[in-house]
Amino acid sequence: MKKLDKEKLKIQLKKITKTSLLFGIGFLFLWKWSLRHTFIPRPAEIFLFVALISGTVYLFLNKFEDIKRIPKIVLIAQFLLIFSTLFATLYGYIRYGLTFNSDGFLILYKLFTGIIIFLGYFIFIRGDECFFKRVYIAFWLPSIIFLPFLFLPQIAEKLSFLTADSKTFIGLAYDPHLEAAILFVAFTLLFATFMYSLLGNWRKKLVWLLVSLIFLYGFEALLIWNNTRSYIMALFLSVLLISAGIGIFFKKKPIWIFLIACISLFIVAIIPFSFPSYIFKPYSQKLEQISKISSNWSKSNIFFEGIKGEKKIGSRNMIIASSSVPGYDWRTFTTVYYFRIFKSNPFAFLIGTGVNYPKKFSLIYQYENENFQLGPGTILDMFLWGGVGAFLSLLIFVWLILKNVLQKIRSAFQEPFIYHFGCAVAVVGLLFASILTGSLFISYASIYFWILSAMALA
Repeated sequence: MKKLDKEKLKIQLKKITKTSLLFGIGFLFLWKWSLRHTFIPRPAEIFLFVALISGTVYLFLNKFEDIKRIPKIVLIAQFLLIFSTLFATLYGYIRYGLTFNSDGFLILYKLFTGIIIFLGYFIFIRGDECFFKRVYIAFWLPSIIFLPFLFLPQIAEKLSFLTADSKTFIGLAYDPHLEAAILFVAFTLLFATFMYSLLGNWRKKLVWLLVSLIFLYGFEALLIWNNTRSYIMALFLSVLLISAGIGIFFKKKPIWIFLIACISLFIVAIIPFSFPSYIFKPYSQKLEQISKISSNWSKSNIFFEGIKGEKKIGSRNMIIASSSVPGYDWRTFTTVYYFRIFKSNPFAFLIGTGVNYPKKFSLIYQYENENFQLGPGTILDMFLWGGVGAFLSLLIFVWLILKNVLQKIRSAFQEPFIYHFGCAVAVVGLLFASILTGSLFISYASIYFWILSAMALA
């Protein structure tokens, strides 16, 4: 009798955990306030905390058998990331006197939380195709809520869905970059299933294709309105990867794969121009927004020409730029700056300097009498956090994801493949955007990275 009660309890705990994980994703778009400042938890945090408690009890009752089934290479990659970061933080304290502050603790908190979230979703998604599909849909379903506001920009402004200064769309997120990540993931996952249905048996799914096309049209329009250029570039990359990948999956000839990718990219690229102009007119001309995407990458030389000088703020460097230097050209100089640090101090590259590195190695950028702390981007950030070890752990994750997707392509020609493939492309897109925007792992968009990584590996 006791054994039967225990089995019933395990079943109930598993249901509670899966439901909480599902609702946790469904409410990730509601990220307007900070627990750190208001002490009010966000809905997603509440659901994920419930999932943590119920999931831990379930694993305990199940004698942690689910954890034992996790591939060792996955656990090794996570251990390497944690160990490299902690060791580099200790080295940074001994070598450079980099003591802990609230920002350092916050980075470690996000890192450990991300790994726990990864393990939670990986354990409960693996082997459950139905739950996997529900989680997949939960990523893009909430973004549909905001589609009507494309035609109601004045109401969107009154509801504080726009930034106060530039009037860009942020929805219920706290900044444009987080909302851009939400919209990008929604578009990528839906586009993967759309292309699979289009190149597969499209006649039986004509209604679904038309509905999906409308949603894709709206997601990209919101992303253009959001005006985070790195994620718009990532969206174009995901379109190319998905189009080519689906073409290969259906064994199309190389010329057809090339044409499919080009046509898909062309159609996605002209969407911003075809959308009704009155939607963006009250705030900024959409042609202006699109032109910035191409102009950003052709002006790096202007940045260096506009540099007025450098000076020190305590132990940190400050770059003073003229008002003619575009604010988005700092990426080029930041990359050069951190490469100079690695060149002059190889141990900062090999071992890292820990999570407290901004106290000494961050770059302050003064533009139009305002100071901005410049981050090095995800790749260089990994080296600063934990040296070669941390970067190697990231490479292992990406390699495992690609290996898993390729295995599913070769072993089973069935629909579930597309969900893993869509998640893998979304992970690549997030990493690509973070190289241009800033470190992925210190923003709350990292939650998307960890969950999508778990799904791609499941």
